[in-house]
Amino acid sequence: MLIPLSLLPISRGWRLVAATLLLSGCSATQQRLVSDVQPASVAAEEPLVAVLQRVAQTPLLALRSAALIAPLPAAIQESRVVLIGEQHDAYAHHLVQRAVIEQLHQQQPNLTIGLEMFQTPFQPWLDQYIAGQIDEAELLAATEYYQRWRYDYRLYRPILAFAREQSIPLLALNVPAELTRQVAGGGFDAVKAPQQKWLPTPLPTASAAYRQRLRPIFDQHPVGKERSFEHFIAAQLLWDEGMAATAADYLQRYPERRLVVIAGNGHLAGTETLPDRLRQRSGATLQVILNDPEPPLTTDQADYLLQPAVVELPPRGRLGILMEPTDQGVIVSELIDNSAAAAAGVKQGDRLLTIAGRTIHSPDDVQIALLDTPPGRELQLEVMRTTLFGGQRQHALRVRLGGAEW
Repeated sequence: MLIPLSLLPISRGWRLVAATLLLSGCSATQQRLVSDVQPASVAAEEPLVAVLQRVAQTPLLALRSAALIAPLPAAIQESRVVLIGEQHDAYAHHLVQRAVIEQLHQQQPNLTIGLEMFQTPFQPWLDQYIAGQIDEAELLAATEYYQRWRYDYRLYRPILAFAREQSIPLLALNVPAELTRQVAGGGFDAVKAPQQKWLPTPLPTASAAYRQRLRPIFDQHPVGKERSFEHFIAAQLLWDEGMAATAADYLQRYPERRLVVIAGNGHLAGTETLPDRLRQRSGATLQVILNDPEPPLTTDQADYLLQPAVVELPPRGRLGILMEPTDQGVIVSELIDNSAAAAAGVKQGDRLLTIAGRTIHSPDDVQIALLDTPPGRELQLEVMRTTLFGGQRQHALRVRLGGAEW
């Protein structure tokens, strides 16, 4: 069912403080449209549909006019590409993304969702998931989701579940992590043959303004003398240009389809980011929506802003271990003090065999096995342990999962 983005009282929807309202041409009257009241939290225990109804009532703020707008304005409804930003770990941002997608899909079903969190070599598995040929766990394992993105998949589940229900194609936008690492370590010249096919053409370049904007970010994260600002710039360019190239190619191959892009705010805000690069490559009409962006705000940041009420994911149960993938399987490299695993008798050096009946081949399998298990849930863990004399012995253990503090 479509959930409209209807207008809420300002004090419940926005908390952008006066220091962030440096919007050119913004009058004092317009500035008073924005409140610095903290948005209300939404109980995580509510059913998803109820939570969606709450966060979907967040109005859009038109950045250039400081006007609050609901429902979706014509500019968004008619645009071929809508880019919706996020802070990756903010559940409410993903729920609002889904709400916008629902509205756009109802208006025009010929919709595709482009996803930053999946990398282009894994497109076949997204296709199989939407076609119903593999399930959620198989998708996560096949795309190496937890190795390559690592954020809790439950944050994105409402979007992917809706896409599967409605047979909406999913587009893997991101370049392979192997390519990004090579460029970050040695620039574009360091890319080896297996990864060269994923490079966008032509290769992107950075303006002086772009370099100046990224310099403070680079300086905040010093990692040894060997770290190169030029390589850092190249990796940032690759990330945005790679996504833009994939999206532009899709738009050209499927001229009848519209595209909603889900990506981090940092890739969408301002100039020379993903939207500009996609516009240059495709000529498509674009609208950019940011979710709760960081200050300072200027009128070139985006077209619209959102600030949904805070929603917390229910906590996940934790084993309290550090893992090391090896050729033999996943080894427990360290136990957190007072963890659930330690209390159950797990030892450092144990090789994980199964968790709750799921065979463990990689750290992804551990995450998938625990995906929907709450703290306090008891499950069976099978490990292989080296004996005092060098042999191997299998142990079956019962573990009661811990919470945030193990």
